[in-house]
Amino acid sequence: MIEMEPHDKCVEQYFDAWNRRDADAVLSTFTAGGTYCDPTSGGRLRGEALKGYMTGLWAAFPDLSFEIASKGPAGDNLMAAQWIMRGTNHGSMMGLPPTGKSVTVAGADFIRVAPGKNQEAKIQSVDGYFDSRAVPEQLGLQVLVQPKEIGPFAFGNATRASIGKNVTGKNVKPGAFSITVLEARSPEEIQAIERQSAGIV
Repeated sequence: MIEMEPHDKCVEQYFDAWNRRDADAVLSTFTAGGTYCDPTSGGRLRGEALKGYMTGLWAAFPDLSFEIASKGPAGDNLMAAQWIMRGTNHGSMMGLPPTGKSVTVAGADFIRVAPGKNQEAKIQSVDGYFDSRAVPEQLGLQVLVQPKEIGPFAFGNATRASIGKNVTGKNVKPGAFSITVLEARSPEEIQAIERQSAGIV
């Protein structure tokens, strides 16, 4: 049996904990001040903030898993792991009802490891990279881009009727434009609003 290097073993434990969806086990692979960051994390996370991020992701994708495509050293105390993430959207994400659709996303993590006592290594930082549009697009959601100055994003369902031509076939300016916002309290209310909105339109 070939014994793994401390860095390799640490990275294996990290991904194994993710695949078991065990937040405490993931956190145990980090140093006390270890951080995690990816395109959707909103910055560097550690401790309870990272735990909340993971549990939210697992709530939306209860079967989330990572398949390691390749792994190896990328510098001094730095490991690179190329992975394929898979999961099925069986829980709410961004306040939306589950789609039941599956996603497959390729990405890579650069993991900086600090050797500990007795050859036990711990993670100092994880920097993840992937296309942040891949998940919403595969779920059939529209990706909107707007400047930060406009304000935070708002996600939801929309119904629209557009009449862009008059009887002669020429484009015309709309005579009226209105927006109505209804906040639903449950997936059942969302479905009821969708049905009523479609009927009104």
